[in-house]
Amino acid sequence: MYTGQRRSRARGGRFFVLYLLIAAVYTWPLLREARSRIAADPFDPILNASILWWNATVVPFTAGWWSPPFFFPAENVAAFTENLAGLGVVATPVFWITGQPILTYNLTLFLAWPLSALAAYLLAFEVTRRRDAAFLAGLAFAFAPYRLSQLGHLQVLSIYWLPLALLGLHRYLSTAGSRWLVLFGVAWLAQSLSNGYYMFFGGVLIGLWIAYFCSPRAAWRTIPAIVLAWIVASVPVALIMWKYRVVHEHYGLTRGLQAAIGGSAQPVNWFQTAFQNRFWSALLPDGGGEFNLFPGVTCLAMVTAAVAIFIGQRTERDAGRRRAMRVCSAMIAFAGVAVLVTIAAAGPLRFGLLGATIRLSSVGRAASITVLAVSALIVVTPAIRVRLRGRSPFAFYCGALLAIVVLACGPEIRSAGGVLLAPAPYGWLMSAIPALESLRIVARFWMVGTLCLAMAAAIGYGWVAARLRTGGWALAVLLTAGVLADAWPRAMPMAPAPVERLALERRDDPAAILELPLGPMWDAAATFRSIGHGRRVVNGVSGYDPPHYAPLQAGLVARDPTVLAALASFGPIDVILDNTQDPAGGLATYLEASPLVSRVRQDEARTLYRLMRVRWPTPGPALSAAGTETLAGEVTIDLGSTQSISGVEIAAHRNLNAVPEQLVIETSSDRITWRSAWSGSTRGAILRAAALNPSDLRVTLNFETTARFVRMRVAEPGPQVSVLGVR
Repeated sequence: MYTGQRRSRARGGRFFVLYLLIAAVYTWPLLREARSRIAADPFDPILNASILWWNATVVPFTAGWWSPPFFFPAENVAAFTENLAGLGVVATPVFWITGQPILTYNLTLFLAWPLSALAAYLLAFEVTRRRDAAFLAGLAFAFAPYRLSQLGHLQVLSIYWLPLALLGLHRYLSTAGSRWLVLFGVAWLAQSLSNGYYMFFGGVLIGLWIAYFCSPRAAWRTIPAIVLAWIVASVPVALIMWKYRVVHEHYGLTRGLQAAIGGSAQPVNWFQTAFQNRFWSALLPDGGGEFNLFPGVTCLAMVTAAVAIFIGQRTERDAGRRRAMRVCSAMIAFAGVAVLVTIAAAGPLRFGLLGATIRLSSVGRAASITVLAVSALIVVTPAIRVRLRGRSPFAFYCGALLAIVVLACGPEIRSAGGVLLAPAPYGWLMSAIPALESLRIVARFWMVGTLCLAMAAAIGYGWVAARLRTGGWALAVLLTAGVLADAWPRAMPMAPAPVERLALERRDDPAAILELPLGPMWDAAATFRSIGHGRRVVNGVSGYDPPHYAPLQAGLVARDPTVLAALASFGPIDVILDNTQDPAGGLATYLEASPLVSRVRQDEARTLYRLMRVRWPTPGPALSAAGTETLAGEVTIDLGSTQSISGVEIAAHRNLNAVPEQLVIETSSDRITWRSAWSGSTRGAILRAAALNPSDLRVTLNFETTARFVRMRVAEPGPQVSVLGVR
């Protein structure tokens, strides 16, 4: 027994080396340029490199860890995006050894392929007990065509923990060994901490696994232990998710149904592939980023062939009539699936045939016919019923694959601009699990689908190969070539890595840094440079932006001096201007026109300015006589008597766009003679309100006067806001 296990591990190690070699060629020139350039593009990969560095230098989930040095002055911004803590098993030792964040990121990305392959290999070997089938499963999963659409998303590619969780479940079901529940729990926790999407999408697959494999009476005894292990492993995840929820509620970060619909797959996406695909991109269109879901033909062909051979085989008890009924049911089911795919991909069809008009428009009717045909096929095929009663893994992974295809289409299944089904099954899940609203790209469900497809193909291959007297390995070689051809890329895109340190930065200065221009084209690099100088940065890039970021960016674009004053109220800030991105000198003129800004020094490419700290006026208490009015064009508030006024406060109700960017405030003692009390841009006040208290946005406009009446006029017509009172 011990010798057999040792041989199994040795052979698994040899396959892992083979996966490493294939991945090295597949991702070339990633390893060659791993120190100097970053894979894919200089945006999300740079953010993820910064997160991996943060996880390696600060203990994850401690109080200080939640506030990495981005998006100054916001706090707890680690909850704005994936934490990638589950990838620390790979990334943190690499960073500790090398001290190089770009190299750490590239190696962590590279290992996503061989580690995913090894995990799928172990799972498939457990199910098939065939090394050739297991090797094909690892290859098909790790090198699925969909991965070419995710080259810039390390967390999406790193799905090697989920197959290990399923391996633990399969092993526990067959051996009842508690160590396999430990493997399941640890792998589940690590996968959840690697990618929040897979916490939910993988949870669905695990739920389906329990419902299928544990439903026989003999397996009921395993359910309590599995569920308990799942709950125990999920406790840390629940605590972390609670923190995420608290932070998101504080900042008002929501996405909702429309975001999920926009990030959902459409049936046509399974006929689209990334332009990086060397072979299929010449035949199939690029659906754009997340939506290139082409599964390849090799695995589908293997699954289809296995099903067809199984349905068509003769048995000793197979009467001619029953076999004819079986073939007929299979043909009807196949036709129903073909109609469903056609309608879903191309929309309703109408054409003439032999003088008759044929309409293919009803998804419900085609689905009903397909379900009835499949049900009839099960009834007239005893072998299918036997395998279902025996909980065939092939049936499970095929069924899970179909379920995931439907779920990846999101809360509404849409095609050709129309809605085919609403609400769809994913919409039912959203109703049951409100946290799913935070997942924007539902199409990523398909990565879990590629695991199911790889497993179904491997099991089908094992079943077919076992019936071949000769040529089994020839078939394996042919399928290996087909899997790699389906997914083989052009050269891995490599982007210039940002400079880690600027000559103008001062490491021992406590002031935050603002790099200009500010925006998505430059923020990732500015965020990354916090690794080198160790200071907080106003810039930031993440899954969410804090509420103050949009008014900050808009104010800088508009060259609004009140935005600089609002920033200065949070402390002195070093402003580093990239002169190469300011050829007309507009930003330089804007900075130097402010009395709060002084030039410190400059080099060939950049200029360093100092934004001095200023004291923001503190408003007085709300006057009890002030009523609540609605600002729509013009509104006048009567205080009842002449009083000292220190400003007004506008409630934005978490909608910063509701506050007019320009406002005029006048006061009067007799409602006849009016004098100006405040006028101009509200952007600075909006920025400060959003940064200080995003959960209760109150924009304060400060001035000192004495009056009974306060009149506010919008310089340009805008939406309504509530005026809480005069201070």
